[in-house]
Amino acid sequence: MIAALCVSALTFQAEAAFISNGQSDYQIVLRQDAIPAEVTAAKELQTYLQKITDVKLPIVSEKSEKPAIFVGQSKEIAQAFGGLDFSTLRPDEILLKTSGDDLFLSGDRK
Repeated sequence: MIAALCVSALTFQAEAAFISNGQSDYQIVLRQDAIPAEVTAAKELQTYLQKITDVKLPIVSEKSEKPAIFVGQSKEIAQAFGGLDFSTLRPDEILLKTSGDDLFLSGDRK
């Protein structure tokens, strides 16, 4: 489900080439102190995107200048959602947003 949501969101970025000629500049950004569910989500996203595109996106702990898919709860995600307070999320709530070439995917940790 997470991979499908991300792929769907990326299709809305017509100006950004997510994958072109079997290559991508995208990276998956996951905080070093991510909880197990976030680690699993990032790895599943990486796996399913590779199955769909034959391109394996790297999972990194910090964003470089390259476009990124942010997974989990981080200050970057909170900022992307206008100062989001993660404690206000409902159980199983998933948030998805694009900003420029970046994609932000987060949810409740409970």
